[in-house]
Amino acid sequence: MSNNSRSALAHLNAYKECNYNCKLVRLTSPLIHIGIGAVGALNIFEYVQENTEIFIPNQTALAEALHKLKPLRTNVKSKKSNRGYLEEYEKLSQDYIRVMQSQDNFRQKNQKINDILEKIKQLYDKALGAEWLDNEKIFPATGISDKWVNQLITKDIAPMIRNGFGEIYIPGSSIKGAIRTAIAYYLLKHQAPTRVSEIEQQIRKLRAKQLSDKKTFLDDEEMLKIADDKNISMNSYLFSNFKLSFENSRFGEPNTPNTDFMRAIKVSDSTPLVTDFDDEANLHVVAEVISSSFKENQNKRIAEFRASNYIEMIWNVQTEFTICIDMEVLDRFQHEQSMQLPSQLKTVEGIVEICHEFAHAQWQYEQKYWNSITDNQPRLDFSSIRNFYSSPSNYNLRLGWGTGMIGTTVGLHFQQQTRSVIRNACCPKATSSLESPKSRRTAVIPDADNPIKKPLGWVNLTPL
Repeated sequence: MSNNSRSALAHLNAYKECNYNCKLVRLTSPLIHIGIGAVGALNIFEYVQENTEIFIPNQTALAEALHKLKPLRTNVKSKKSNRGYLEEYEKLSQDYIRVMQSQDNFRQKNQKINDILEKIKQLYDKALGAEWLDNEKIFPATGISDKWVNQLITKDIAPMIRNGFGEIYIPGSSIKGAIRTAIAYYLLKHQAPTRVSEIEQQIRKLRAKQLSDKKTFLDDEEMLKIADDKNISMNSYLFSNFKLSFENSRFGEPNTPNTDFMRAIKVSDSTPLVTDFDDEANLHVVAEVISSSFKENQNKRIAEFRASNYIEMIWNVQTEFTICIDMEVLDRFQHEQSMQLPSQLKTVEGIVEICHEFAHAQWQYEQKYWNSITDNQPRLDFSSIRNFYSSPSNYNLRLGWGTGMIGTTVGLHFQQQTRSVIRNACCPKATSSLESPKSRRTAVIPDADNPIKKPLGWVNLTPL
């Protein structure tokens, strides 16, 4: 390292020492799923289920093993290429595609998929030997999850996100995104409450087709007037409609990433979620998650089944990550319309306090929703969910898949009618119900007497 580099590094460390407020934060959760999107779903060729476990193989190592030469029954002089067991593997995959594209009913498809799964195992026996599941190069320990499903799975599985070493973790970007939503909720409630009705009016003016086309970037739609000739988005107004002050001067172009005050708050990835069997912490599990809604009948809201998915999740999450606040930079942000940033943003404890207010509002909303639902026995018995929400919340964030519209947006500030407009524009099948969101996702946990339902994503953050 050159002298100039050493000097620059020394200055950087001195700056951090003086201006950074960093704290380690413990993150705990009963159940969480952070996925990699629909494109990352694993089909039946990309995982193996054996007894009470799910194995996610190293696909490269598996392909290499299947490609090894196998004895040919043809003449040794034959010029036919020997691709090992890959040809059999590819044939089974083509059979699977034909089954999925067929017009067979559910029972017929299931039977054919069961047959294919059995043939896959027979192929592994031939190619990898009878003890193929013990091959850690192909089936690493980081890819093994407990199977909390009592029947054979014949559908895709949504895996957890993993780092380059194959270890499950929670990305800092996911944590920061959830914190950002909580901050947006707080700012709209305390610093810019008059802007909520303005946003709702603009949303209702948008036609369904417009809203659907822009659903991913709805918070970037220019709905807030800040001058006679200028509108900006809610996202820009709350986070980047700033300039930075320095020595009595103000500089920077508002409504750009450089003037987004969240750049002063840095969130690290979590430590890997390594299973501790003694404490039953960070258990990797695959369980069924059902989507349910309700139908109204004689003034009752009767639970109604919508869909079923199989999800890899972490049970009893215990991990840590770091939040760093650059207080020097944060102090320099000055809002163009004089909105004040809350003082809580200067401490990790203050950020957790902001998160808790949003989480508390979600908890109350979910509590009210589930208390209004009438069970539809036996599959849609949600007594365990109502029991979960019966006590006061001790969580201060909701994170990951399954948290829904309420957990990932500032929708709680909007009236039901506004939320239903957004829902009907964004969902393939519109509904006349004003309730939005109307459906919920709950994990099904096997139990000796009756399966227990659990909500996903409730998190407790504890600064250390």
